[in-house]
Amino acid sequence: MQQIRLKEKVDITGPDFWGRKAKLSFLPTLVHGWHWKTGVELIIDPEIATSRLWRTALSYYDRRLNIYEHIGVLRWFGLCNLFIESTPWFPYFGRPLELWRAVNPHCQNDSEEIKWYTIKKSVCWKYPKCRNGQEAFTKIYPHDRPELRVRVTISYPGLGTTSLGFCFPNKHQLEALCAVYNQGWPKCLYYFSKIASLFGWPHHNSATWVQELGKRNALQLFAEHRVVDLLGDLSLLCRDGLLAAQVISCCSGHEADIEVIRKANKLICPLN
Repeated sequence: MQQIRLKEKVDITGPDFWGRKAKLSFLPTLVHGWHWKTGVELIIDPEIATSRLWRTALSYYDRRLNIYEHIGVLRWFGLCNLFIESTPWFPYFGRPLELWRAVNPHCQNDSEEIKWYTIKKSVCWKYPKCRNGQEAFTKIYPHDRPELRVRVTISYPGLGTTSLGFCFPNKHQLEALCAVYNQGWPKCLYYFSKIASLFGWPHHNSATWVQELGKRNALQLFAEHRVVDLLGDLSLLCRDGLLAAQVISCCSGHEADIEVIRKANKLICPLN
């Protein structure tokens, strides 16, 4: 898999999650890795990541970059060596596809191949309580091939349980996953969202709602977006490359992802 790089700066503007004006910029650099420009230049890695309710955020003192998983997932296209500047809440679309569509036309293939890393031993983080009657955890296993295998299981009360498996890199599959909107859950939020939209909140249609799609379709899309969130969180590992591993996510979320990648970050080694 070849690296791709930005040829020029890319600016993305629009309303943030709350409907306020926001801006996100991607800037090319010759420095290895992804970096966050927030007064100082920070390497984006697990040390500055936190889980905050339904999202992952980069955090440095009182500065935040929220919903980072929707940005970080772009690393799995091979995008490397860039700086990110943003308002604390960047332009929100409910999915990463619009970010990729904005960036992709400004990219070029690089002669270098992606570097792959794995971990020396398996790591896991479990939630203290079961979720919908199931053990909830994220676990990462070492792998001996330049690929990431992901297995996601989700279970929602009243919807059911489903599991999905994927192998990356796979650009076409990744683009399809990035087109899936965020989970509209719990279901009661649907009515708050409808009311808020009457007063100008712009993102009601940027979510997957059970009331509009039905239980079966919504459950499938919930699982697919969970894969996107997991990829975004895993992108925090391996500053100048990608993680080769097998990852299992069972009824899990950002808290488990961040905790387990902090463990994994101490065990990273080059893939032989």
